[in-house]
Amino acid sequence: MEKIDKKYDLEKIKVELNNIINDVGWLNKTHIYLQTPDGLPYKEQLLRSNPENNKRYITLTIKDDTEIARYILENSLYRTRVLKLPTGKCYSWHSDKELRVHLAVTTNDKCFIVENEKLVNVPSDGSPYLINTINKHTAMNCNREDFDRIHIVGTIDTY
Repeated sequence: MEKIDKKYDLEKIKVELNNIINDVGWLNKTHIYLQTPDGLPYKEQLLRSNPENNKRYITLTIKDDTEIARYILENSLYRTRVLKLPTGKCYSWHSDKELRVHLAVTTNDKCFIVENEKLVNVPSDGSPYLINTINKHTAMNCNREDFDRIHIVGTIDTY
């Protein structure tokens, strides 16, 4: 995990995100696409990602004058999504064909990514973090109390 030397206003992002959730809602209770090929919100989740197809996900589904859009545009991200990982859940052990940049919106010391077989916590400090998702990895929310880990995750070619 590598910290990217940029800062974003998480309080603005949380307000913007609440507006998006109220307007669009979650796909499968866990995803919101912030970029699609046509800029229209998705009603269904993309089942399989593929690098050539992913590069078509460049048109914002949100206004370009928001803090979230600034994060996406300044980092040259594509196929950017809001990912919610509920209490007690984890993703499968997998690898991607592309690198991902994470901006932790809500997290705590019981939420982790396993990257390069090491447990890491992406802090909610307003900075984006480059995660090597080409290697095998997963994410987990180990909270016992009701807590949603929310990250805004975009794909990047290189950094």
